[in-house]
Amino acid sequence: YYYGGNPYAIDVMATPLGNYSGNIDFDTGLFAQDSWTLGNWTLNLGVRADIFSSSIPEQQAGAGVWVPDRTFPRYPGPRWNTVVVRTGIAYDVFGDGRTALKGTMHQYVSSESTRIAMKRNPLSSFTWAANSDFRLWNDIDGNRSVIAPDGRIQYEEVGASGNQNFGSDADTTTLVDLSREGHWEYALNLQHEIFSGISVTGGWYRRNYYNMWWEDNGAVGHNNFSPFMITGPMDNRLVGGGGENIQLYNMDPSVYGLSEKLIRTGDLNDRLYDGFEFVIDGRMDNGAFFGGSYTYERTFLNECDVDNPNGLRFCDAPRAWQSMYKAHAAYPMPGGIILSGFVQGYPGPELNANYNVTAMADGTRLTGGQRITIDLLPPETYFLPFQRKVDIRLMRRFNIGNTQIAPVMDLFNLFNANTTTAVNSTYGSRWQEITSIMQSRYIRMGLEIDW
Repeated sequence: YYYGGNPYAIDVMATPLGNYSGNIDFDTGLFAQDSWTLGNWTLNLGVRADIFSSSIPEQQAGAGVWVPDRTFPRYPGPRWNTVVVRTGIAYDVFGDGRTALKGTMHQYVSSESTRIAMKRNPLSSFTWAANSDFRLWNDIDGNRSVIAPDGRIQYEEVGASGNQNFGSDADTTTLVDLSREGHWEYALNLQHEIFSGISVTGGWYRRNYYNMWWEDNGAVGHNNFSPFMITGPMDNRLVGGGGENIQLYNMDPSVYGLSEKLIRTGDLNDRLYDGFEFVIDGRMDNGAFFGGSYTYERTFLNECDVDNPNGLRFCDAPRAWQSMYKAHAAYPMPGGIILSGFVQGYPGPELNANYNVTAMADGTRLTGGQRITIDLLPPETYFLPFQRKVDIRLMRRFNIGNTQIAPVMDLFNLFNANTTTAVNSTYGSRWQEITSIMQSRYIRMGLEIDW
């Protein structure tokens, strides 16, 4: 890393990796479902049981530049026995099969393989890459490299580790009464057939997540941080023109490097989705069909279970309601050609202003040369432009014996929209610089063969 064009810090790696891995010991699911009809009512009931276990096997790795020879024992991963329910009910309002009121309440558990088990692997990370450690770098000889001209590692240029257990068997993660993550899904909708082949549906949908886990350093708590104030940059693109007084927290030097990795089930963390949707579907006698939907939705987040108080900024800030729409249609043309189209519109990504803080207001560097990254914008305050796109397809089917051949021509982004889809989100001289726009109009030719 470079700060102001000068060497500042490095990431060191716990390599070589050796024979690292994560195992699924067993993953079994049993499901039962039945349906009952009583008059105009239909009831669907289901139950699912899951038994899951994972682990990290014994591992070995040789010495590296920053770590010694390592031998690790087997580490058990999470083991869960869960039972969830699925319930659905439908009511034929007028008894003629044209209007139905439907409701569902389903419980799900998270899909799991070795995600959490690999968090326990001291040899590697859950992303299947070597563990890394951020350390200050004082380029004493000015050669802009940790490696000396004679090929020697200049350890004297590298600062203390932010993790005193780095590369050792003490660097594994402990699972603290870890419950399996999951969520409830609720839906209530009314469906009505307007005419033969044409129906509309209006509904409310909710997803309520629970047992959301978080990573904690048990050796360091909020009381091991000291508050300090900074003044954010002045910029009329920020809320209120910028210049915000922001309270941040610096780690006490006495606990720098202490590490006790824990994964806990959060008491505060929460995620809640609410959405309202209107759908129309139709099919015509000549084979044409169409459909469309409009959705108005919001996802609320609470991410306030953190071991570093700097993570409390905007941890449960309000989120915005947003809308999106989709529509499709297909129509048979003369000569056997089928013309179809797809229209979609959805919100652009939220705009972030990630601001890096490496020193307090008086210029004192943060403990261990750490860097605090904060967003100067509250979540979902500003967004990139709404994205709209139209695609069309032409297709003609030919039958040759038992084989069906269909040449296809797709035309994407018919109106050649050049909407911005991504910008530089790091606050500075290049903030909001465009990094990506919607792909330009293009044609794709294809051939479908069925036999």
